[in-house]
Amino acid sequence: MCTLGEADIHCLSSLSYLYLGGNNFITIPLALTQLCSLKLLGLSNCIELKFLPDLLTSIADVRIDGCASLEVVASPSKVCNLVDEASVKAINCFKLAENIHALTLLKKHLKAFANSRKKFDIIMPGSEIPEWFSQQKSDSSIKIPLPKDSQWIGVASCCTFINNDASRDDEDISCSAFIYCRNSEQTSCDGSIFRGRDCRQIDGSGWLVGKGFNEPIMKDHLFLRYWSRDKLYPISMEDKYGHCETNNLRATDCLDKKCDELEVSFTHSFQWNAKVKKCGVRIVYEKD
Repeated sequence: MCTLGEADIHCLSSLSYLYLGGNNFITIPLALTQLCSLKLLGLSNCIELKFLPDLLTSIADVRIDGCASLEVVASPSKVCNLVDEASVKAINCFKLAENIHALTLLKKHLKAFANSRKKFDIIMPGSEIPEWFSQQKSDSSIKIPLPKDSQWIGVASCCTFINNDASRDDEDISCSAFIYCRNSEQTSCDGSIFRGRDCRQIDGSGWLVGKGFNEPIMKDHLFLRYWSRDKLYPISMEDKYGHCETNNLRATDCLDKKCDELEVSFTHSFQWNAKVKKCGVRIVYEKD
């Protein structure tokens, strides 16, 4: 536990990462809202914390795991703002989950940032995937067709999970996206024409959720991830003849609609995984 006072915090204006886990404050010191360079705020296991107020626009990562008394967080437009990627991690925050659903946080985020943020994660308690995720599967991965229209703005995904083995230090919950593209027509050795398929991974990041990082997850949690359309592939005409950020997936592949399928997977093959019970996905439009 630290004993930072308001005057001490004012001296930390250039601080980027601040961990205040295990403190006994009910709300965070007001001076924290004035740290203009802060990118990560760690408040895990602050068991007396009841309210998380508006924070600075620079903060991308808010970690409130184990804040058992937390009931209210400010709008995502205030919690983490004006950055390409952001997250709210609230493992075992059961009171918070009673007052606000993870989907509500996601929708508020979409309303505030649908045109500017490329990726947003939420982890918090929850046992049912909302019906809003229009395509669901009792598995750890799901495939969906990508729309041919140009009106969709992104993809939202969700899974329910718990720890597979509560004794492990390093279990992982991840979320990977794979884009499938049709290759140009090719001729086989017997002279027949066929069209091949190409799979490219766009994202494969995740979170460590073993007991080395938080209290064991013994009750169902939700992991929501949103990708903007230009995170999955570029739609800017400026990129039409270049390579995009998604592992050399050419923009022209997407602009001429060769990319037609998306797979979302919540497990990795090379490490200990949390137990994923069900997953869902939704193509997001501005009206959503």
